[in-house]
Amino acid sequence: SSTARMRCIYQADGYLLVGGVSGALVVSKDNGKTWATVSKFASNAITGISSKNGTFVAVDGDGKIYSTNDPEGTWNLVFESGKIFNAVTTDGSVFVAVGEGSGGIICKSSNGAEWETINGTFPNFYAICHDGKSFVAIGAGGTAWKSEDGTTWRVAGSTGFDCRGISFNSGKYIAGGASGQIAYSYNG
Repeated sequence: SSTARMRCIYQADGYLLVGGVSGALVVSKDNGKTWATVSKFASNAITGISSKNGTFVAVDGDGKIYSTNDPEGTWNLVFESGKIFNAVTTDGSVFVAVGEGSGGIICKSSNGAEWETINGTFPNFYAICHDGKSFVAIGAGGTAWKSEDGTTWRVAGSTGFDCRGISFNSGKYIAGGASGQIAYSYNG
């Protein structure tokens, strides 16, 4: 068990992973019945986790990205940005991580180990999701940015309030605000 405050949860490939403050990462292979502390990253918080094809990626509040093929084993530091990462997701082909710090940051990777920073002037991003066709990142001011490939981004709309989370389900995006607001959209 862990006494750390948790920041993110992710389930895939038979694993349930939970990231928290002080770099905590706990893993369960039995749907949460038992937990093992896998690592205590040298970070202020694990803020996002994703995986594709057996490669797991974790991002943190210190602007670092970690990768592993064994979520219960060693996680390797593969990228440092100097900004804060808040979330990561995948479309099954590429990973995309988003964050904040004197403007937003978007980074992408095809393999989880080699990352590139996408050039552009972005707002601080707090969350990202993928709808099966496009990535949608959202954050400060509620402006949603959309990309089909993780490289070329455009403004898609706005909620009018800071958004801390976004999800896509049943053909609808749902965004949650820092002060309890909820908005939805059918086109991102």
